[in-house]
Amino acid sequence: MSMLKSNLKQLHSGHAKRSILDQAEACRDEAAIGVLLRCEGLYSSPLTTWRRQREQAEREALAPKKRGCKCTANPLTEEVQRLRADNARLSRRLEPAELIIDVQTCRPCGRRASRSNTNFMRAGVSKSCTNSELSKEVSL
Repeated sequence: MSMLKSNLKQLHSGHAKRSILDQAEACRDEAAIGVLLRCEGLYSSPLTTWRRQREQAEREALAPKKRGCKCTANPLTEEVQRLRADNARLSRRLEPAELIIDVQTCRPCGRRASRSNTNFMRAGVSKSCTNSELSKEVSL
């Protein structure tokens, strides 16, 4: 059983690490530190690592911090701006094409495109020439 226990890696909580470090700092000589490490079942390397971690945490705690809002940019903001620019560009390209389509759909009778016809087309409603309109055009 002692063989299994020695092979398992020991995990210590932050409180336990601080306690062991405080006890090691209180030791007067190397022999007392060795006794402490044997009682805890540790080597000296974890003690050294924990000291470094504590010093690093103290340095980070004392480092100056930015004041104010910790605002982070939304990752979708750039994509939204790009898509809006693409939408505006495509809308500008579409306007002449819509105008051409309006003219072509409203002139099969030889009539000139009127304002009402183009408004219908922009609204998505097609106003095509009926047979009675065709007969009026032909009789003229």
